[in-house]
Amino acid sequence: METKSMYKSAIESFIGELLVEFVQDEDAIGFMTISGATGSMEMNDFSGNWDIWIGEEVVYEVEPELVPLMSHTNDRELFDLYEYAKNLDCELKYKSRRFVATVQNSIEKLLINGNLPLTGRSTIGNYEVIYTTTRKFLISLN
Repeated sequence: METKSMYKSAIESFIGELLVEFVQDEDAIGFMTISGATGSMEMNDFSGNWDIWIGEEVVYEVEPELVPLMSHTNDRELFDLYEYAKNLDCELKYKSRRFVATVQNSIEKLLINGNLPLTGRSTIGNYEVIYTTTRKFLISLN
């Protein structure tokens, strides 16, 4: 199944290995790593986390707050996704914080350096980034 979500990148980040196969359905995600290990990511109804299994072992538990980042597919909502990532104010594990920082930094680079067909505004570092239907404004706040 071809998908634009970030589940594949997130799983690779959490387990530290590239995925060569990736299948996503409504309830779970199945994958195979480059080393040939098979696994899945499934919702844990008891904890609310998403467990990443490789074989018979849970190798990582993804906090539910990361699901909006991983499941994001609408590129026209980058401003909303950026604000969500920027305002995540919960206790996250190290790998989860690293994933959030990677997503946030990537969006910052896209919004500052790109010329995208978006509308919205956000403060990114020392800049106010404003996209209108006709142009982009990058205002230095120094």
